[in-house]
Amino acid sequence: MAQKRVVPEPELRGWVRGLVLGLEHLHLSGVCHRDIKPENFLWEPSTKQAKLADFGISGFFRATSLGGDFFDATSGSLMFFAPEMCRSLKGAGYSGRAADLWAMGVSIFMWIYWVTPYTASNPPDLLKSIAENPVVFPPKTPTPSTELLALVRGLLEKSPQQRSQIRHLRRDAFLTRGGADPLDTALPAHNAKDGNVAVSKSELRSAIQRIRALNKSSLSCGTDEEVDYSLDYELVARNSTVSKGALDDAEQERMASMVLTKEETKEKSFERTTVESREPLATGEVAKGEAAAGPTPRREDGVNTVKVSA
Repeated sequence: MAQKRVVPEPELRGWVRGLVLGLEHLHLSGVCHRDIKPENFLWEPSTKQAKLADFGISGFFRATSLGGDFFDATSGSLMFFAPEMCRSLKGAGYSGRAADLWAMGVSIFMWIYWVTPYTASNPPDLLKSIAENPVVFPPKTPTPSTELLALVRGLLEKSPQQRSQIRHLRRDAFLTRGGADPLDTALPAHNAKDGNVAVSKSELRSAIQRIRALNKSSLSCGTDEEVDYSLDYELVARNSTVSKGALDDAEQERMASMVLTKEETKEKSFERTTVESREPLATGEVAKGEAAAGPTPRREDGVNTVKVSA
């Protein structure tokens, strides 16, 4: 947009088709992006795929319940606020899914006209304009197609009840080229009825990584050598919920045996036992790290014990 490049409609169609599929998958999975804007759209030229990025302020909702996407806290960039979000500052709530679609409409508007639908000199006037004023489509050369303008108008409908929804976009004339090129089948939602996610054996194995934890401490036992306490262990994603039947009993036992409990990890990471020197100290000699207030305790077997703090 900074270059004010005229995006050919076939190219723009590819962008929006991918974004519609991505947003559909998010909403089916119970996630509202809440920060849709051109800066958060990624385009991969080699694969011709559009992707959504930056989920820092995304919100979860109950995708299976009526009105489950109700939010009462606003977030995101003011220029992409939906009209109902501007009113929510006074205590009203709004639909997160409808707000995402409005922000997508603002993004497409910017790709066409290089400006946002609403501008103002200060935030209060901007929010007031979005909430009360109609969207004005400026003259443009070349003139956008009727189908493209209809898509944007549907997304920038002031009333969230009248605004285009994902199911409408699947039949949109611009996105499907009049029905000749329907959108791909929706990706499966990542939320089950009980809230758990089913994972395969291969997915579970790929979640395990072997790491090397180093815990070094310079311990002096008559010398300045450095003792290396190293732990090699495997970490398993403990919060993953495995669907019933995904693993057989033997596989589950094997996976469970590699899980370190919090107490075991702490014990291994901070284990500091008494360090014993097999070389007897000279009579009256004091080991490093010990107080010089008295002789070093001596055992009958000739082995001196030096206690070292962690």
